[in-house]
Amino acid sequence: KGKATNEDIEAIDGNKNGTYDILVVSQAVQTQGFENAQQALDTAFGPITVDNNPWKKNGEDLNGTPVFPVMVSTADELVAAIAAGGDVYLTDDIDIGEEAIVIAKDNEVTLNLNGKKLTGANDSVDSCYMIDNKGKLTINGDGVIDFASTCDASGSIGDGYYTITNTGDLTINGGVIKNSSNDGWLVDGMGKIATAIDHKAGNLTINDGTIESTYRSLRVAPFGGNVVAEINGGKFVGQVWVQSLNGSKTSVLTVNGGEYGPVGRDGSSIFVDNSDGKATAVINDGIFNTKIGANGLTEFVKGGTFATQDAYDKTNPALFAAVNTVTVK
Repeated sequence: KGKATNEDIEAIDGNKNGTYDILVVSQAVQTQGFENAQQALDTAFGPITVDNNPWKKNGEDLNGTPVFPVMVSTADELVAAIAAGGDVYLTDDIDIGEEAIVIAKDNEVTLNLNGKKLTGANDSVDSCYMIDNKGKLTINGDGVIDFASTCDASGSIGDGYYTITNTGDLTINGGVIKNSSNDGWLVDGMGKIATAIDHKAGNLTINDGTIESTYRSLRVAPFGGNVVAEINGGKFVGQVWVQSLNGSKTSVLTVNGGEYGPVGRDGSSIFVDNSDGKATAVINDGIFNTKIGANGLTEFVKGGTFATQDAYDKTNPALFAAVNTVTVK
């Protein structure tokens, strides 16, 4: 502990009127769903600093309007909190049933899983989804989002089950994003495809977490507009599929890390379909438990580690960049 200097005293005289301006922040939060009161406070508010407080978030001024996180423990509370936007914390496991959650185009939500489980089972006749992000959605913390669709598995190959569909800005920093639906494609090659994240337009960043499905962990395809996806880490259980469509829309995937392995019919950890010339990918790093595949794209694998010699040997040599840092465990 040191002594305050004259400069320190002057610093707390914010309006320079000769008096001390001391701000006291009082915090309160329900402890239900947390191990103790301190964990609840830390989870809800984080450390109070000059750049993080109810009036300022991540250094950005909130224009004098204090913003506090919302704690939810029921489906109704969750839907209302997401519609309002802001920071939302789960304090209990929640089953939303057949109701889909929609983040509107002009809305911004940070969903903190807080070690809890969020489940749903949409039975829409056509494409089925649990969360539809059209705005800006960030997912933080440990916990699980699990979609087990009750839709009929039959149907055209264009239909699917999606835990999250994205046409906005989506960032995954943790948690398990899972699709537990029965996969029709695995049954007869023509039914609905189970996918954890369907990235159809906008931007996707995955920094950590587990993306898991009974078939595809992630699809990057511009059904709603140009798509850009960046993977910096995480574990992918189920194939990562990248494609573009006939027309002007493009798909771009950059892989800087993560661990990959398919389930089901296709043996590729990552597959890029560039048959119409508008899908691109760059793989700089990652761990690949099986081969990497592509159609119409070459020399895009610049680095990474294959878990087995077999996975490396089954990857078309034309996919490796002329200068690369690829290794085999």
